Amino acid sequence: PRPCGGDPNSKKSVSLGKNMGSTSYLVMTELVKSDGPVGDIEVSEKLVNGFKLAYNGSAKSATIKYIAIGGTLK
Repeated sequence: PRPCGGDPNSKKSVSLGKNMGSTSYLVMTELVKSDGPVGDIEVSEKLVNGFKLAYNGSAKSATIKYIAIGGTLK
């Protein structure tokens, strides 16, 4: 799970811990807890080894669980 802030300018960097081989992987997210409305969870700026995670709701904080699937097998 990844804690994240509701400010749209505070995207959080997520390191995948491995090289996905390409940026054509899918990131599935699940809200674990929050202190208010989260709105949409947004994944952006994908790299082969990480991405940015944010949400657009008014919650001050949230914990989001994620899994990355796909990429290129090596």
